[in-house]
Amino acid sequence: MHLEEKKNLLLSDTTIPDLFISEYMTGLSSCAVSSYLYLLMAFKNQKSVTEKDLAARFSVPVDEVKGALAELALSGVIEWSDKGSLLLVDLKTIEIDGYIRLRTDKNLLPEAASISPEDERRDNLAKSIEKTFFHGSMAYKWYRELDILMDDFKFEPQVVYKLFQVCNDRRQLGTVTQMKALALVWQSKGIANLEQLSEYMAHEEDVAQTMRKLGRRLHRKMVQYDEDYIRVWIEKLGYPFEMIEFAMKTVWNYTEPSTSKADAYLKSWYASGIKSLAEAQVFEQEQAKKNKMAYQRDKVQKQPGDNAVKQNFTGVQYDDEFLKTLEVDPDDYLKKLQQRKENKP
Repeated sequence: MHLEEKKNLLLSDTTIPDLFISEYMTGLSSCAVSSYLYLLMAFKNQKSVTEKDLAARFSVPVDEVKGALAELALSGVIEWSDKGSLLLVDLKTIEIDGYIRLRTDKNLLPEAASISPEDERRDNLAKSIEKTFFHGSMAYKWYRELDILMDDFKFEPQVVYKLFQVCNDRRQLGTVTQMKALALVWQSKGIANLEQLSEYMAHEEDVAQTMRKLGRRLHRKMVQYDEDYIRVWIEKLGYPFEMIEFAMKTVWNYTEPSTSKADAYLKSWYASGIKSLAEAQVFEQEQAKKNKMAYQRDKVQKQPGDNAVKQNFTGVQYDDEFLKTLEVDPDDYLKKLQQRKENKP
């Protein structure tokens, strides 16, 4: 009986939806793809599978499997029931229902009824995105995402199109999840129209260029900690690259340059009301003069004998006999000591 089950399992086939391959798979990690394929096989054969089973099968930690299942859930290919059971989503049904709903909504409109400008803009946007980024065949989930971006995120059509373009350039149009993550970033920055987006992207390019230039100056790869400093200099302090570069050069005069040390200079300039490179240069010259004068003043005040070793006799007491010996002439005292030695047997 056991051999028969094993034989049937090895010789059976597992059907994979084309929708998963074309619309979902490219944006998933290898563990998420492997987990989905294994779930398809297990569900088809009515086998129960746990996170530990998947971890053992793929020789990965359980936490990695949990992350993979979270990816699948966010992508919309699996769901969790109220009882905590895992359910595979019928991707074909979702696609068909969405297509029928889309066509039905259009057919319900009276022939004489005119399409509103808003609906016409949305329809033109969808056609343009479908033709440019999906070769004329866009899955229903992307139509739904268009509505979410415009209705919930309040993005104008130009911003939505730019979002698709950026994700396409980054090769992140595999799943809705990656696009939504970027959309959340834009929304958190208060972006709604093309002007705001252009300003934000110019700012991001400024940060990226500063990172590259400083990396070349320091001859090392910049990391997230460096970016955090640079964002403060650009976003909070409002300093251009020439100011940042001058801070690095100033640090270099005294010690090995670093972003943390340059940060101290830039913040001191900001606290002093310095806004330009010329003002920063004058400020540093004045500081150098003050430091030199302070050094000279301390040098003059320092007495030549200050470095000599001094003894502290506070609290020391001497008897009368010892004090009398101090009053004796040293030569006489030495003669007496010599006579004592000669008189010894």
